[in-house]
Amino acid sequence: MRPARVMPPSIFVLFTLLLTNPLAAKPQQLFFGGAIYTMDSEQPKVEAMLVEGGRIAALGGKKQLVQRYPQAQLNPLNGATLLPGFIDSHVHVLSLGSSSLVADVSHAATVQEMVETLQAFYPNPEPGVWLVGQGWDEGAWASRSYPDRALLDKAFPSNPVKLESRHGFAAF
Repeated sequence: MRPARVMPPSIFVLFTLLLTNPLAAKPQQLFFGGAIYTMDSEQPKVEAMLVEGGRIAALGGKKQLVQRYPQAQLNPLNGATLLPGFIDSHVHVLSLGSSSLVADVSHAATVQEMVETLQAFYPNPEPGVWLVGQGWDEGAWASRSYPDRALLDKAFPSNPVKLESRHGFAAF
């Protein structure tokens, strides 16, 4: 089995730049000669793609697009793969998934509420097992003093506890 060809960084960067500034006046760019995936279920892969003004303007066969847009700048992909531009919504996917495996202490306004949340999430923890929670708001706690570990130590004398803040900038 032949490994998939990946788009060289230079082509990916070029394509990303073309799509990130739709207001800039740009000549028509015709990409062809590689695997062009559209992410459109009705037309998932095409032979050629025309970009105009930072947006995908046309998809189809190279011959048809060259005839339709003779002034377009030709950009051969040389067998590389081209994907539509990506918009990073800044989701930390790993953190999002792993957050379901730890106690959510975001609602806790006191350390006692954090202890109660941990006790509900970890009803009978084995000694030595880490008890992990996340979500406390370091900004809100800063105005009333950060949590103290005394109640946590009393509630979980045989377990280490780690509580990460909502934004991941603090933990105790």
